[in-house]
Amino acid sequence: MRNVFERSANRSNGNNVAYCYSTGNLNNNNANNGNYCAPDCVAKAGYIGIPSDRSPATQSKEPPSCACGREQIVGPHAPALRGGGASAAPAFDDAFGFEPLLEAGCKCLRGVMWKGTSEHAYLHMVETVSRLCDELHAGTYRMRPAREFAVTSPKVRTISSIALSDRIVQRSLNDNVIYPIMSRSWIYDNYACQHGKGTDFARARMSRHLERFSREHGEGYALKVDVRGYYAHMLHSVVDARFASKLPGWAADFASWALSAQYGGEVGYKPGSQMVQIAGIDYLDPLDHAIKERMGARYYGRYMDDLILIDESRGYLESCLAEITRRLGFVGLGPHPGKTAIQPLSKPLGFLGFDYRVRDGGVRMDVKPEKVKAQKRRMRGLARLVKCGRVGLPDYLSAVECMAAHDAKGGDASLAPRLKAYGGMLLMKGA
Repeated sequence: MRNVFERSANRSNGNNVAYCYSTGNLNNNNANNGNYCAPDCVAKAGYIGIPSDRSPATQSKEPPSCACGREQIVGPHAPALRGGGASAAPAFDDAFGFEPLLEAGCKCLRGVMWKGTSEHAYLHMVETVSRLCDELHAGTYRMRPAREFAVTSPKVRTISSIALSDRIVQRSLNDNVIYPIMSRSWIYDNYACQHGKGTDFARARMSRHLERFSREHGEGYALKVDVRGYYAHMLHSVVDARFASKLPGWAADFASWALSAQYGGEVGYKPGSQMVQIAGIDYLDPLDHAIKERMGARYYGRYMDDLILIDESRGYLESCLAEITRRLGFVGLGPHPGKTAIQPLSKPLGFLGFDYRVRDGGVRMDVKPEKVKAQKRRMRGLARLVKCGRVGLPDYLSAVECMAAHDAKGGDASLAPRLKAYGGMLLMKGA
């Protein structure tokens, strides 16, 4: 768009208007042609994201690339920099260029545009991204203070919420560098928070494991391991070492610096950051490989800190539990004594909110009874809020539909219709 500032339209004919092509060139067109506006233009000098000492004729949408990466990023937790890795490794601009940051910003606002703050952020997204891009390339970027709050469902925990600008930076780094590289070593039966995977994939995969095992061996046992206080006991040194062993130097240093700025101390993280989520998925990757390759477990799956092994020998699973406990101790973790057990497959096996029952070579998956009770309790609370005007009827009906859709994934075809009928009855009661 540089020619916008260097050329002017021919004003000899009052019927002519200035038409700006996408290249920045100007052309005279009769006003009857309807060419009334110019396409996307770059702001003039002094606007946010563009240094005021640069000539308008040389400005571009993206800030100049920084050859030194992030050598100038400083702060109390700024790490020492290392080499940049292989030439084919992602570069600094692959994560912190204008376009990757803008794409990450749009992703951060998906599903939350009903908020007034999100609408405001969307309107000012270009300015925000331009400022972040300049700060990252100049080495002046700083993490904003995080906000912490408690949640009670499905269990009591503390969530750390970071500012939108920090979420944009971390989302761009995760999507363009960290996730593509870190996920290369993850086993297929590591299910949590990955492209093409998730809770539905994990349930289908576990059903497949149980079905195949039942047809091959008949009776057997399942070892269920739940890691106690997973995020709260993760060692920062282990996370930093995992990043350093896989990522390019600049990316590993930035990830360690960002996590150190958000979480002080040497032990423990709080959910709420995508970078922490990736670290949580990768933290037990060496254990996954040990179980599959050294222990020879064929039927195994992990969703974050929930592990399940299936075998026909109880003694083999006991030895596996001892080895898993030993390896968890190396990284500061241990199994939860009340949620870790070996059970026969003749009993319901709980996994991700469902009970799996193996019968005659088939598997039936039913919603846990306590989950249904929790859904009805939530519906009663929402119905009370609807009657007092604090929650709209469309929001209530949408919540009921979501809970019914979840229950429809189980083997009881009548559960979802019964839940909807219960939700309708709550609205009619006392009306």
